[in-house]
Amino acid sequence: MEINNLRLIDIIFILKKRIKILLFTAIPIFIVGLYFIFNTPTQYKGEVTFIIMNNPTTISSSVNNNDLAASEKLATIYSEISKSKTLLQKVINKFDLNETVNSLEKKVKFEPIGNTGILKFTYIDSHPVMVATISNEIANEFLLKVNTTLNLRNIRIIEEAIPPTEPISKKIFIKFCVTILASSLFGIFFAFLIENYSLKLKDYSEIMAILESPILGVIPKFQPEDKSS
Repeated sequence: MEINNLRLIDIIFILKKRIKILLFTAIPIFIVGLYFIFNTPTQYKGEVTFIIMNNPTTISSSVNNNDLAASEKLATIYSEISKSKTLLQKVINKFDLNETVNSLEKKVKFEPIGNTGILKFTYIDSHPVMVATISNEIANEFLLKVNTTLNLRNIRIIEEAIPPTEPISKKIFIKFCVTILASSLFGIFFAFLIENYSLKLKDYSEIMAILESPILGVIPKFQPEDKSS
């Protein structure tokens, strides 16, 4: 049977025929998916807000196009500085974190908010108080590094991180639906894979389904006679 020429009735027939393979494949994947969904650690996000201005001494109520263009260019530079290995290692040593520089770097994000000249720094951790403390520490170390390395003082903190009251949404329902879909698709794929490489007809019902014709008669199976008796 060619998979490319399957009709709906053929698909239903194959799935019914290979239902055990489908279930034996899909159920373990579904269970593993559920395990990861409900054992995902609770995460909190600390946020620090910066503003970039061409004039470091004042923050005016109007921001011109030149300020915004300069802010966009500096945002990329500042993003890289915030993930500096020496900066992150300094924070790890200060708080005796059970982290490597690379693992801490993955929890740090530094991005501009539209064309406002405002930058948002975020850090994710499993403890709400520590996430705020470490976010503020990284932000302060970042400002110090910018001042000493680039000799710039045109960026400042306008809002420090505070301990979050709510964790990051785990999106359990979405992950649950994705798990069901993935396990089902994998089970169906495996069932069709087995069917594609299996040419054996096990009983007359399969012949009826393929030929779309009734069976006029079936030769019964006979057990060989026991000649010893």
